[in-house]
Amino acid sequence: MSSKKDQNPDNHPLVISEVLDKVVQDITGEEGTGIWSNTETIEQHIPAFTLNVAHGFRLASAYRGSREQANRNFSGGFPPQKLDIEDRDAVIEDLRKATYAACVASFIQGLNTVAAADKAHEWGINYAEVWQIWRAGCIIQADYISEEILAPVLKVRNADYSTINLLTTDRVAKDIRNCYDSLRRVVAKVVETDQVAPALSATLEYFKVITGTDLPTSFYEAELDYFGSHMFDKKGDQDKQVKKPMEGKHHFEWKPAVSQKEAYGHTGTKP
Repeated sequence: MSSKKDQNPDNHPLVISEVLDKVVQDITGEEGTGIWSNTETIEQHIPAFTLNVAHGFRLASAYRGSREQANRNFSGGFPPQKLDIEDRDAVIEDLRKATYAACVASFIQGLNTVAAADKAHEWGINYAEVWQIWRAGCIIQADYISEEILAPVLKVRNADYSTINLLTTDRVAKDIRNCYDSLRRVVAKVVETDQVAPALSATLEYFKVITGTDLPTSFYEAELDYFGSHMFDKKGDQDKQVKKPMEGKHHFEWKPAVSQKEAYGHTGTKP
């Protein structure tokens, strides 16, 4: 598709280079899969960085008029800078691996969402049949991912998929470790030169977060306890929350209690 030229006597440039950067199908109602998928990830409380950002990117592209105005307000915006490439083959290989990692992340996030909805609604999904449908000709059939990543997991009979997570499989871990450095190099170059690749950037963050055990979210949890006594767990607590997220067991009195006399003066009465 990317190599097709306009078929006319003037031999116009590549067709794709003439296509305006504006995707409106989500807004006009012609396309709903992105909306449905992301709505479900939110409703099922599934972290889906790649899916969420990819859809947000598509939505942003739809508002061409607003982007043109913002571009003028920012005196031309932040256009991509020229890429200085010394080893073209190495860069292409990094891009291939980075793209593969993003595709795998999308499948992980999507399948986790399906499994969560399956459990919540008690659908009793036959995942082997779902895999066959995807494999038969769905837009996401993806030969290698389907055969090497999904099939070994989804074709297991009588398996409990309510807690399915492809990240816990050795094959996925091996592939992601193999692609991670390439993904990081690509994202670093994207940031350095103001290229636009939000889904790849989000995928890098996803793998960092989803495999992290010391995230910078302690302040969030403490803040919630401060404002609403929502409780928190402490580092070193023995009971691990493997099966499902649970409310913490501890509360801290961030604001020490004071007497009425201390609060309102010597009279002890409110002003």
